[in-house]
Amino acid sequence: MLVGKKLRLREIREEDIKKFWLWKNDPKNYEFFYELSPITLEQHKGWISKVSSDPSEVMFAIENIEKELCVGTVGFQHWDKRNRKAEWGRLLVGDRDNAPKGSGREIEALMLEYGFEHMGLNKLFCEVLSSNGRVVNLHKKFGFKEEGLYKNHVLKNGEFVDVVYLALHQEDYFKNKEEIYKYLR
Repeated sequence: MLVGKKLRLREIREEDIKKFWLWKNDPKNYEFFYELSPITLEQHKGWISKVSSDPSEVMFAIENIEKELCVGTVGFQHWDKRNRKAEWGRLLVGDRDNAPKGSGREIEALMLEYGFEHMGLNKLFCEVLSSNGRVVNLHKKFGFKEEGLYKNHVLKNGEFVDVVYLALHQEDYFKNKEEIYKYLR
């Protein structure tokens, strides 16, 4: 379990799965994801089971400490242990009303600490829709650098949009560690 000021990242529990499914199928969340089609609860349970048994996947429930309430999910995927890299992903704050102010920064700091301090990553990378400038800027605030741009990479609302490829390297994380930790302690 990872604990910050207002949030904890913990294991996924059975009672979380239906919440995640409802959040994933909520059209207001579609703008942030590549996928657009709703899925059944059984499909979602199958996906959670697959991810949970895959050693290249790390997934957490995000919990509001004060309310002891799950407000989202986040994880790493494509964890390549040999090359010490992973992809940041699956961030979904589905219960925004119960997520404390500043949750995005605290989640980012917790995940960076876990990735670089516990998993021993050399590189953490991610893909963000270019239309999601808020998340691109959040990653950059924590030291991520833009390493590429995938032009017309994803079809969204009938139009192809660009995807920004960002990465943070271990040496940059450790240079900025004190700045990052101010969101946790």
